[in-house]
Amino acid sequence: MIGGAFTTISGLPSPYLARLNVDGSLDTSFNATANAPVNSVLVEPSGQLLVGGAFTTIAAKAPPTSQGSGQPGRGLVVHSLD
Repeated sequence: MIGGAFTTISGLPSPYLARLNVDGSLDTSFNATANAPVNSVLVEPSGQLLVGGAFTTIAAKAPPTSQGSGQPGRGLVVHSLD
């Protein structure tokens, strides 16, 4: 997992948040996006992703889950990687 001030990875759109494959390529199955830079990313042992940054909205393009995927967040969110 990476976060930062980028909007693309290898020419593919990935605004501010991305998951990379073992070979360093973009994992296109990860669809979370932020509307401003991400300053910190932590993957917990439970598989939840904690994201902090300057964003006011972070959302997944997938249906919401009980862990918060797809829900808007402000500055800090918990997102399920499932």
